[in-house]
Amino acid sequence: MTTANNSESFEDYLSSDKAIWYWAIIVISVTTAFLVYLIPHDIYPWAFLRNVLGIIFVFFLPGYALTKVVFPKKSSAGGMESLGVIIRIAFSVGLSIAIVSILGFILYYTPSGLDLTPIVISLLTFTIILATAGAIRESRTKN
Repeated sequence: MTTANNSESFEDYLSSDKAIWYWAIIVISVTTAFLVYLIPHDIYPWAFLRNVLGIIFVFFLPGYALTKVVFPKKSSAGGMESLGVIIRIAFSVGLSIAIVSILGFILYYTPSGLDLTPIVISLLTFTIILATAGAIRESRTKN
């Protein structure tokens, strides 16, 4: 019965304003993955959007999702976060570089190799899994 109670609180968390970061990660990640395949790299105005979203997708989102897993917001009396905004952004960039490097190293030794499709799919999957874990952890921390 405790599981049903936790799942209801997680659903409430996902529908609240506190989970905007989660939905932003999901929307940006999925949009970037679609744009990588839909927009050729030589169409000028649209390729710029593809490149900007790609930079955010590679250099920020995986680390931000991992930061949310490791350092969820604390539910203290003052409502302070466990990390400041600048430190969270710095951790996000640094951890994203580390995550992408490790994923690239792992993909290099797979039969598919370092091609566009395995890189995008693995990074998308990893980011969504980390964001979901971060949302679960933050919803449990709030309660």
